[in-house]
Amino acid sequence: MLRCLSKLSFGLQFLRQEWRVEMSSLRVCIACGRTRLTVGVRLLLLSAFLVTGRLSDAAPVHLGWTTLGPLTTVGYISDAGALTLFDGSPVGWDLRPGSYPHPLVPTAPLVLLPQGAGDTWPTIVTVSATNKLIRIINGGIPQVLLPGHNFPVGSSIELVQNGLDSLALIVDSTGSLWSIDLTAATAHKVNSPMELFPHGCSISAVAAGGQYHLFAVDQTGTLHYYFGAGAVWNSAALAGGLIPGTAVAADVFPMGLPAILRLNISLIDPAGQLILWSKPTGLPWSPPMVLAAGMSPGASIELCNTAFGPMVSTISAAGLWNIWRYDPMTDWVNHVIGGGFIPGAPILCTPALGTFFTVDPPGRLVCANWNGTLWKSIYALPDLDYAPQLVSRQFVPAAELPPARVQLVNSGKDPLLVQVVDLFVPRQPQEHRVEPGSSLEIELARESGGSLEETFLVPGPLGTLLEQTASHPIPPGQRFTLAMWSDKETYKVLPFKDAKKGAPKSVTEGFSRRSNVSLGVIPVPAGELLQDGDVLDLVQIAKRLNNPGAVINFPAPLGQP
Repeated sequence: MLRCLSKLSFGLQFLRQEWRVEMSSLRVCIACGRTRLTVGVRLLLLSAFLVTGRLSDAAPVHLGWTTLGPLTTVGYISDAGALTLFDGSPVGWDLRPGSYPHPLVPTAPLVLLPQGAGDTWPTIVTVSATNKLIRIINGGIPQVLLPGHNFPVGSSIELVQNGLDSLALIVDSTGSLWSIDLTAATAHKVNSPMELFPHGCSISAVAAGGQYHLFAVDQTGTLHYYFGAGAVWNSAALAGGLIPGTAVAADVFPMGLPAILRLNISLIDPAGQLILWSKPTGLPWSPPMVLAAGMSPGASIELCNTAFGPMVSTISAAGLWNIWRYDPMTDWVNHVIGGGFIPGAPILCTPALGTFFTVDPPGRLVCANWNGTLWKSIYALPDLDYAPQLVSRQFVPAAELPPARVQLVNSGKDPLLVQVVDLFVPRQPQEHRVEPGSSLEIELARESGGSLEETFLVPGPLGTLLEQTASHPIPPGQRFTLAMWSDKETYKVLPFKDAKKGAPKSVTEGFSRRSNVSLGVIPVPAGELLQDGDVLDLVQIAKRLNNPGAVINFPAPLGQP
């Protein structure tokens, strides 16, 4: 079964390589002169875009943005490790020409800072392949910011600015949260020893009232609020019972009539509710407000005070990309940009433009812009000299697959603790104990995938716009992983035969201690790759994967602090 996954991965890579060869001549046309593309070539490029979902190798995991004079720069790291930048405005986005001097890590975080006068590239902050936090100015020599610490490649970096000062916030490999002054090149630990955060934990921060305010959910599911000047931090627990590492978003903006400036924080709770907390200036936190239900627990979220007022955005459990706009007369008004998105996709907002960005399943950068009257959605694609305007899109699911019954076999000598982690519906995982030499049958739901149906406008003859429709398949996503621990005897004291009379039992009989030793994580195949009746020998699979372990045990949610 695992070999099937490897074959599928190799097959997809082979097809993508063949596609790149077929597209090479068209890319030469683009490089020679993007403005000279004929309508015929444009439609040919569009056909390729419709078939593959994208023309480049980009599969962004993190998005970054900065200003470029009157324009805005939005970028990501492609799955080939190339820095891909678009410069533009709500009217359209142009690919930044040239190749960045350094290869980057595709899944690493990305922060963009304004480029200096005469520079070719913006300053970037990211994580290197050696797990170091680095800063690169204008494509120059990478500078390690915190040499004594390691940061997982999948980390999240939050940048917060207070005037000319900037702080980068990131969780290191030990679960500690650090604030790094990019100007002074100094770092301070934010959390106490009792507060640890999962790797990749979302962090959100703002500057207000002469100090920084930052928010993050620790590995026990507690939402922490830290405030301070950057070197010394105070803290308070706002809520508990959340999913560890839940995505959070914060900003400062006025609400109510009369308008009162408030510090605001939003997230999706385990019940799928979009929650907003607000703290009026000089007053305690107000009770949480539920803006919507049916969202995906812990999903990506963005909250920002735009040129058109406060807005918040997330992707629902049904794959609908939602943006709420605040109006003091009508409260929060929802607009659905479209369907066929993934709740875990990154979401970015450029406040001055009122533009939101996300990434759809085929890996395309989608932009949604509010112009004060209506929303308009376009694509930003590396190999097209125009931005197709999105009219409508929806995800049409394929025929539902029945659940699969799977046998979990323990061929080892020690009991196994297995947690079945549902990646689509984050919650406290089911736990099973499998005794040595025995097996356990579980039932796992299977995703069937579907197709993405789209309609958009593209340039036609004589400046007209042509309506194009497309349908391309979306494969089923991996839904489950199995996190495993072996209940091993890790400490044993043999009985002391010549013990004196009256000695404790621990001496006369001996004793042993057992503890859970991590065996790592087994990915469960997606869709039809998982068959009813499959047998998983957990110990043998763990050996073949050579997993180093160190899996974090998902703790049970806590009550409100």
